[in-house]
Amino acid sequence: MSEIEKLVEVSRKYGGDSKYVIAGGGNTSFKTADRLWVKASGHALATITEDGFAVLDRALLNPMGEKKYSSETAVREEQVKNDLAAACITKDRRPSVETSMHNCMEAAYVVHLHPTLVNGLMCSKDAEKTCGELFPDALYIPYTDPGYTLFKKVYDKIMAYRKERGFDPKVIFLQNHGIFVGADTVEEIESIYDNVMATLEKKVKPVPEGEAPICDCVSETIPAIRTFLSRSGRGLKTLKVTNNALISKFVESKEAAAAVMKPFTPDGIVYCKSEFIYIDHKGPEDLVKQAEKKIEAYVEKRGHTPKVLLIKGIGLVAVGSNAKEAKTVTEVFEDSMKVAWYASFFGGEHPMTARQISFIDNWEVENYRRKVASSASKGRVEGKTIIVTGAAQGFGEGIARELIKQGANIVVADLNEVTGEKTAASFNEIAKANKAIFVKTNVADMDSPRRRPRGNDTRELRVRHQHQLQGLLLLRQSRQPCDEDRDRQ
Repeated sequence: MSEIEKLVEVSRKYGGDSKYVIAGGGNTSFKTADRLWVKASGHALATITEDGFAVLDRALLNPMGEKKYSSETAVREEQVKNDLAAACITKDRRPSVETSMHNCMEAAYVVHLHPTLVNGLMCSKDAEKTCGELFPDALYIPYTDPGYTLFKKVYDKIMAYRKERGFDPKVIFLQNHGIFVGADTVEEIESIYDNVMATLEKKVKPVPEGEAPICDCVSETIPAIRTFLSRSGRGLKTLKVTNNALISKFVESKEAAAAVMKPFTPDGIVYCKSEFIYIDHKGPEDLVKQAEKKIEAYVEKRGHTPKVLLIKGIGLVAVGSNAKEAKTVTEVFEDSMKVAWYASFFGGEHPMTARQISFIDNWEVENYRRKVASSASKGRVEGKTIIVTGAAQGFGEGIARELIKQGANIVVADLNEVTGEKTAASFNEIAKANKAIFVKTNVADMDSPRRRPRGNDTRELRVRHQHQLQGLLLLRQSRQPCDEDRDRQ
């Protein structure tokens, strides 16, 4: 196996494991004396191929650590971006913003990730102290704005470490960010990560697992909340409702939610924005009234709709322009909750400051990442939700397949449950920002979607209810649900 094949393999290994990577974060590299292969922006580690790596000329990269750049932030970042572009041999691939940090580490392979457990430590009050105790040979870097400023700090620290010890650190911890691991073989990279994770696991308790109830009021409240989020030219929104043992701990009170009301990392800001809404309520009517008031106040202040609502009794409500985006928001914010949970074992959570958040909000590189993250299908029925009856197979399946290629969300409505589920799964394999779901339906009996399982089918009821609710929410675009609609949900 070639060095680049090994790079692809180790990238996919960690990129496909949610303990290490959420929403395609992190980057990897391999270097020789004169070339650097580093993950290009817009490529996910989990599915990356050799074509997903930018190749750069190290002769042009190496001087950047000592080069004098402008003291003005915007000018300096432009100068650095131009130097990276000049060093890039593969002009069609934008190299990771952290390319320079990969280059200044001597190790052949470098794997930079944002493991949830590691960030539980890095986003805690005792991060530096605990890091020194548990990993004395590692390099710890206090939070620094991403870009050249961070690279320069890391570069200077590595040079000082090298001068003092005669070799480079194999592990670099970045406060409120993640970890870099460098080694000359992928086997050593894996061994170091295994040791880091095992060491930290001994210091924490597992994240709470299991289901948690969702208030039945979702049928009458979530459609209204979606209307508030989508009106006044804001664009149709997709809402994803999630609750479990972990989420319920943070939504049970305003005090509990305070632990996750500020972002911990730049990734959290990119995907979930920097402010969130918490709603405690006395019932459905009060919830709807509060939601409207808080959403309008949020939009007036921030100029955009919120990505995250935490609602007591319901859970985490993720807001996206499409199903894919709502799913990503859910995954990233739930990861933040896990970070807060782990941070409680290291002195408590340490979120980003207002100044640090402002920098990320206005940083060109992160705006580019937002653009990539929010990319959607560009078809004739983009963003629409279409119920296709008899879509599990045959003529109906063919129609539905073409519609999902054109950007529609598809409800596979069919009596054949086994085939219908497989068909929906096959649609999701070719979907982009859109999504397909299966709802068991007997078109000869129009009351069939209304019926509810009873007794031991309670768990199945929750899954079916959420799936039907999502499909019908996507279908409705501009009106409040009537009583007949609620019955069908």
